[in-house]
Amino acid sequence: MKHLLALRVPSEIIGSYLSNIANGIGVQIAIVVLPLLLAISIFSVATNVMQGGLAFSTESLGFHFEKLAPKGGWEGSFRRTVWLNSSKA
Repeated sequence: MKHLLALRVPSEIIGSYLSNIANGIGVQIAIVVLPLLLAISIFSVATNVMQGGLAFSTESLGFHFEKLAPKGGWEGSFRRTVWLNSSKA
């Protein structure tokens, strides 16, 4: 960072000058941030594996309409106890 502050400002600030400064700063930020991101990624995957193990499934992910039960969902919201408990709040 000191070398950026010690730079002489040219008489005309052109795009290539600003680009060089931005690239230098970007590289320094990447040198600091990328190892942290890598460590966080490794730890998050490791804790996930420790908690639940590796789980692979051949069943495709998707939306299954046959598993929807709108009637049962609506019945649950019109129960008397639901309305009584919500009126307490």
